[in-house]
Amino acid sequence: TCERYVSITVADTGIGIPEEIRDRIFEPFFTTKEPGKGTGMGLAVVYGIIADHEGIIDVEDNKGSGTIFRILLPLSEKLVISPRLKSATPVFHGAGRILVVDDEEIVCQVISKMLNSQGYSITVAHNGEEAIEKYNAEKEMIDLVLIDMVMPKMSGRDCFRAMRMMNPDVKAVLITGYLPEGNAFEAITEGMRDVLFKPFSRGKLTEVINAVLGM
Repeated sequence: TCERYVSITVADTGIGIPEEIRDRIFEPFFTTKEPGKGTGMGLAVVYGIIADHEGIIDVEDNKGSGTIFRILLPLSEKLVISPRLKSATPVFHGAGRILVVDDEEIVCQVISKMLNSQGYSITVAHNGEEAIEKYNAEKEMIDLVLIDMVMPKMSGRDCFRAMRMMNPDVKAVLITGYLPEGNAFEAITEGMRDVLFKPFSRGKLTEVINAVLGM
């Protein structure tokens, strides 16, 4: 058992979380937003990442004046090597157009920035319906589709199925922060080329794209 932890506190000044739902906020797909406005996956993903690192997350409500999240992560005793001492990793430069489909604007921005820096052209869609419309209009120019698993209106898998009806050879990679056991295999057998689990690094994203596009 770890005896030393790093403590992280995140607080806001919102209306707080009602006591009657506080025990459910980390459940996958649980949301208080109206249909089509949220997926209920944000805190579930956070909980999963912290649990994978053998950490703890706790929530405290300030009775109508905000919420405080406290995170404890085991402190590593390993020697940290300065990045300046590491060998420089070659930056891959690719070419082609990639359609990024995710309902979270910040995710689209981060992925777009990663791929733009490597020479790719990016088209963004914020839901499945928009993605299908854009793919139908530009499918001859789109080399790869990155599709989020859980989105309002239409799931990533349903979006992919619709694209596959337009083009049986569409190359797509599923992006997810939460995937029930067995579903990754099912996604691959349905025709997805790979699955990327959030959070992922630019190196991992590049590795998957290289493999799918045969670079």
